[in-house]
Amino acid sequence: MSRYPLSSRAQEDWSAVKASLDELAAAYNVGWRWFEYPATLGQPPVTGGYPVGSVVSDMPYRVTDREVEQIINRIEKQSDKFRSAVDASLDKSRLNGTRREDDINAFVKDFYKETKTLRDHFDHHKSTAADVQSVLDRAARIDEFMRRARLKKNAEREWSSLKANLDELARVYNVSWRWGY
Repeated sequence: MSRYPLSSRAQEDWSAVKASLDELAAAYNVGWRWFEYPATLGQPPVTGGYPVGSVVSDMPYRVTDREVEQIINRIEKQSDKFRSAVDASLDKSRLNGTRREDDINAFVKDFYKETKTLRDHFDHHKSTAADVQSVLDRAARIDEFMRRARLKKNAEREWSSLKANLDELARVYNVSWRWGY
């Protein structure tokens, strides 16, 4: 289409089709790049000696809604366990009654709120990578605290389990994510 332009309406329609195809490729975890065909149609396009076009990921082509729901359920349950463990740990620490205790409790509350928003959007089939990113951003603040605070082993263990579930959530929503080590 770009080599042999048509009317502006046809170009707009083609742009819409390309956007839908990009969305379809993402749903099936197929990496896709649009390219120019060589002068002789029918030859595979080549860049740097390698054909370009689709690249199939080694991940399964799609995660079911049920599998995503199970991940979200695990995150909700694990976050409840973490919240209880961190509460008990803070109450027995030098942070008890301090502004830092209030801060971590606020971080945990924000994380809980964003997790519930994700759940609500998922239940209404409207969850997006942006919802997951928001949950992960809240989790990153907790992670910073956990790396510095040295709480009891139970709180650290619960946080480690929760982080593993958050990593899985990021993977299924194709959100690039690394903890700030």
